[in-house]
Amino acid sequence: MDNTPTLYHIVSIILDRLRELYDCNAYNYDFVHGQKTAYVECLEIIQLYDKSSPPMLPFDIEEKFPI
Repeated sequence: MDNTPTLYHIVSIILDRLRELYDCNAYNYDFVHGQKTAYVECLEIIQLYDKSSPPMLPFDIEEKFPI
């Protein structure tokens, strides 16, 4: 069973949420920082196990989304 389309969809959602978080001026810094950290960690796990060619995340996640 090929789960690639589902994984691409999940990655797309996480990237959208991260962009929203980096663009907003939130009043609750600790909560937003925790969300960013969780999303970045999820992307790092996906990147670690991504065997697709080309890779789903062909960039350094920490560089693009610094925490």
